[in-house]
Amino acid sequence: MQSLMLQIAATWIQQETKDIAAAKEAYMAEQCPPPSRSGDQAALMVRRYSFSFNISPSKLHQLVS
Repeated sequence: MQSLMLQIAATWIQQETKDIAAAKEAYMAEQCPPPSRSGDQAALMVRRYSFSFNISPSKLHQLVS
């Protein structure tokens, strides 16, 4: 009897995990736009490093130029 209850609980947990993943995927598809891949590599790197160093992209661009 106990093993049957554990098996049912394990099945519920697996289903709940799948439901949460599906809900997250649906939310992300609805709320978050796809990432923009436009622009040249240098501009993307300036933007990336400005977030890493917590400074504005224009200030980092001035430092790199």
